[in-house]
Formats: sequence, C-alpha cells, structure tokens
Amino acid sequence: MSQSEIDQLNASFWNELCGSAFAQSLGITDRTPASLKRFDAAYLGYYSYLLGYIRPGEWTGKQVLEVGLGYGTVGQTLLSSGTNYFGVDIAANPVKMIQYRQVLMNQPSTCSQASVLALPFAPESFDGVISIGVFHHTGDVQKAIDETHRVLKPGGKAVLMLYNQYSYRQWVSWPAATFKAWLKEFIFTRSGGKNQVSEKQRKAYDASLDGTSAPEIVFVSRREFRKMMRKFNILHLTKENNGPFFYIDKKWFYNPAKKLLGIKLFKKPTGGMFLVQRPWLLSTLGRWAGLDLYIEAEKKVNEVPHEK
Repeated sequence: MSQSEIDQLNASFWNELCGSAFAQSLGITDRTPASLKRFDAAYLGYYSYLLGYIRPGEWTGKQVLEVGLGYGTVGQTLLSSGTNYFGVDIAANPVKMIQYRQVLMNQPSTCSQASVLALPFAPESFDGVISIGVFHHTGDVQKAIDETHRVLKPGGKAVLMLYNQYSYRQWVSWPAATFKAWLKEFIFTRSGGKNQVSEKQRKAYDASLDGTSAPEIVFVSRREFRKMMRKFNILHLTKENNGPFFYIDKKWFYNPAKKLLGIKLFKKPTGGMFLVQRPWLLSTLGRWAGLDLYIEAEKKVNEVPHEK
C-alpha cells in the first residue's frame, strides 16, 4: 500500500476509539464523567506500569505533545498534572474525545487531527513527546521518530512504545515467522525489507469490535529500536505487558512431548488447567519477553551518549 492509502485506512479504523473493547468489557457505553473516571481507573490498573513511564508529575508546566489519543486516559492524566498539553491523532473521534474531556475540565482545546509523519508544529516546540502504541501503525516508524526528534527541544524527552518483534506471543504463536525475522536480522543482515505481518497477527494485537484487524502493524526488536533512535540518548529500553493468563493443560505433565503445544497464553481457561494470572506475569514474563518495548530517550544536546 502507498502511504496515503495507509493513512486513509488508519483514519477510518482508529475512529473507533482504541480501548472500545476494554470499555465494553467494563459495561461502559456512555461518556459521562463517572464512566470516563471508571474507565481510566480500570485502564491504569490493567497497565499498572504505564504511569511509571509517563510520570505525569514531571511534566507540570512543560510543553508536552501526545501522539495517538485513544480513549483519552493518558491525556487526562497529563492535563490533570498541569501540563501544557497538546495532542494529535490521525482519526477524528479520538480528537473529539480528548476535546470533550478538556471541556469537562474547563480547559481550551489544544488537540487536532494530524499525522505524526507530518506534525503541524515548528521545530523544537516541545519538552516532551509521549506516544504509546502508535508508531508501529503508521507505515513509516523511522519517519515518525524523525518527526518526534524535530519537534523536541534539545534535552527534551520522548516516551514511546512499539510492539516487540521477539515477544513470547510471537515465538509461541508464529514461531516460523519470528525465527525468519531473527535470521534476517542477525544472520542474513543484508536481506533487507520489512517483515511480513499476517492479518491474523494484526488481529491478535488490534481489532475493532466487529473483528476487523488493524490495517498496518510492524514489529521491532530492541536492536532495531536502538538504531532508529540513533539521534537520541537512550535512557531506558525495557519490555512490558502480557496477556491476562498463562495456563497449561494438566495432561501436559503426563505426556509433555505430545502436549508441548498445549501451552495456552491468551484464551480464558475453562477448567482442568494450572493457571497463572496477569499480575504475577507482569513482573516476570512481561519483563523478560513482553509484548511491548518501552523507550525513554533524550534529544541530544551534544554527541556524547549516556545510557543506563
């Protein structure tokens, strides 16, 4: 697809707010302040590590841009912390949601519909850029990162999340494709080209309420992420996130060779299983081979990198 086709499909697909399925699971069907508050509490409870990356209290009084607005939880958190907040999204409805939240907070609208590949801001406009789970949908991750670099002030920080190429989900669900990506990256390094992502893979990560998969997704490795962020000083690069369950059919213990593929990671168990749930997994499986890569990076003031 051409970039313009990807943009059009994304603008249509993401008009259904990211988080709509989560809201539905909570029984939330309206936009009352009480419902939004309940959604935000549940969302931040599920992604319990998220505020540790965003750290809203550190942005008070600073110019911050959020790219990809979704249901508005991150934006609400930043606004409540006294941030000079701006937001963009390629789709119209997420912009309307955060504008509605700003009305509820008696704050002026500072959000607009725009692509991260062509941000409508002057160079060095922001102290921070925050984007959780957006760049891998754009069709051009490097261009999104370059635009982030352009609009950041020297010393400004980017907090970004991209999908992990080598997460446990990739190895278990698509081992051949994942091994092929590994070979291309570490063995046949001159093969080039973007790894193909099936519709089934895209649907496993992002799907609308009617089951339509996201039009574009790419996965990146830690190595690739570092390379794409070469204009920045990388402060932290970590893995996070996992599905709600990890469980094993009891028969596996009697015949492990035959039942090796009986390991289930994503579907809710119906009985007869040994079960480990999400809270414990977040600090173990999520940190070792999580679904997402989180990076905190600083726009270089000089050319001497400092990583910890």
